[in-house]
Amino acid sequence: MKARQKFDLLETSLQPGKTLIEASAGTGKTYTIAGIVLRLILEQGLSVEQILVTTYTELATAELRERIRCLLRDTLIAFEIGHSPNEFTEELLRRNQANVQATDRLRLALQTFDEAAIHTIHGFCQRVLKDRAFESGGLFDAELITDQSAILNEIVDDFWRSHFYTANPFLIAAATTHKLSPAILRRDLDDLTKKPTLEIRPSFEAEGDGDPGKELVAAWEATGSAG
Repeated sequence: MKARQKFDLLETSLQPGKTLIEASAGTGKTYTIAGIVLRLILEQGLSVEQILVTTYTELATAELRERIRCLLRDTLIAFEIGHSPNEFTEELLRRNQANVQATDRLRLALQTFDEAAIHTIHGFCQRVLKDRAFESGGLFDAELITDQSAILNEIVDDFWRSHFYTANPFLIAAATTHKLSPAILRRDLDDLTKKPTLEIRPSFEAEGDGDPGKELVAAWEATGSAG
């Protein structure tokens, strides 16, 4: 396991590989990501569409997009006039004085910035599903839902209506005794959907007419007669 070290926006290597950056709130993550994108364009010669940037919310995505665009613009201006009031940009300018392609790379990045792959995580997944639907065997109109509360509520309501509105009185009494309610089912269903190892299996059909209430009555009577 690679040892932890202090991250330096100018000095940390951006060579291919895996690097985990840990940062607390308010430590300048957005600016750091923008700086990494800038270095990848200048030092690695990547185009904006070759760099994937993801974050959590639409608001954070919009802010990140604007920060990256502004940093690219300010750096381009610095390269054109030969100096910058920003220490980070000034150092990049000094390092790339002999790089005749640096200015062209920055200008091209700004011209093609609409193609920059800056998304929320679910937005990126949605794009991959649509662009690679045939290869992945998925649906071409697949849609990712970030909040499935409405669907889970509908499932619970349908289940409750189907199994309890006209259920055997013994089953209703057992549910009432154990304080079973749609809210309890909704809580349990929410817990189940968070389990990555959850397996969906075919429904179990009870013997006979499949009435769980009658099955409970039979079990209760058998227990009583045995006692």
